[in-house]
Amino acid sequence: MIAKENNLRNFQPEKISLKDFLEELNQAIFALAKTKSLLLDCQNAISGDPEISLDKSLFQRAWMNIISNAVEHSPRRSQLLLNYRIEDNSLLMTCQDSGPGFSPEALKKAHLRFFKDDKSRHDNSHLGIGLTIAENITQLHQGQLTLDNAESGGARVIVRVPIIEFS
Repeated sequence: MIAKENNLRNFQPEKISLKDFLEELNQAIFALAKTKSLLLDCQNAISGDPEISLDKSLFQRAWMNIISNAVEHSPRRSQLLLNYRIEDNSLLMTCQDSGPGFSPEALKKAHLRFFKDDKSRHDNSHLGIGLTIAENITQLHQGQLTLDNAESGGARVIVRVPIIEFS
């Protein structure tokens, strides 16, 4: 909760070009996916160049936490599917990996701080806070983060953020 409160105090949304923001994100994602030789399938269904109010650095951190988890849980040389679209005046961003998907327990608890689905991991490089941070940042943007498993396999994370102006 302290981290969430600190983020709220530092929350500084600004009107940005969605096209430029997604291009910048995709460059970082491509570099990360390359570390495991993943095929990146990016489907951008957003036409034109709409503007959106986001705290750019916080939102980028949230999305990259999601992507990092997806890359980590995907087998080498598998596919990472990203989908961006606007629906019902909201930005929808979907990340689907090729890993084993979320366990039933993870679907319920993955948003909890320090939750680790893989009990065999005891190293300190995996603190179990990535999705918690992503969810908190999404909520700061009055959005919603949803976890599920894709019908074709793999974990899917959906971020929905309304296209609004913050005062």
